[in-house]
Amino acid sequence: MLSDTQIKNLKPQNKDYFISDIDNLSLVIKTNGNKIWRFRYTSPATLKRRLMVLGNYPALSLANARNKATKFINDIRQGFDPLELLNEFKSQIKPSFESVINEWLETKSYTTEKTQKNIKSLMINDVLPSLKDKTIDEIKHPDLVKILILKQSTAPIMASKLLRYLNDLWQYFCTKGYCETKQIFHYKVKQALKAPQTYF
Repeated sequence: MLSDTQIKNLKPQNKDYFISDIDNLSLVIKTNGNKIWRFRYTSPATLKRRLMVLGNYPALSLANARNKATKFINDIRQGFDPLELLNEFKSQIKPSFESVINEWLETKSYTTEKTQKNIKSLMINDVLPSLKDKTIDEIKHPDLVKILILKQSTAPIMASKLLRYLNDLWQYFCTKGYCETKQIFHYKVKQALKAPQTYF
């Protein structure tokens, strides 16, 4: 069994590795230092092995990760597939922009620590303040253009990066079924953003 002290002392290595806990729960330590909870089980419906990613440590604490794993074990014993239950629940609700931002950020674990910090900073400081309480289908192009133009007035290069991150984010939204349009901006919207000047 893992303890918080043990987890905090786990260091990245030259390749990803994992440490097992209880109830099919394990912690993956990525090469960039990220620590991700996962739950592996056999589906009672298909008898196939399945894997669920539960979240990052310490955002998802050891105690809460174990609580999730225990619940999933109980679901399995009753003949339910936890992943199917989760997908059914997700299909019945409209996720908030903020909740899916956090979900998307977890998929960026392969990027460098510096890039991750830049993405998080842009999202937290420039995007979330005006959009965090909206569902994805409530967000319109003008909402995002306003954010980008405001960012460009103070940091043109970072505004260009933010545009790229937002397009990547919308690709993710579409893949997960949260929206239908992959590209958030057509060419006329891009023209509204001036190209950043370069000085030699």
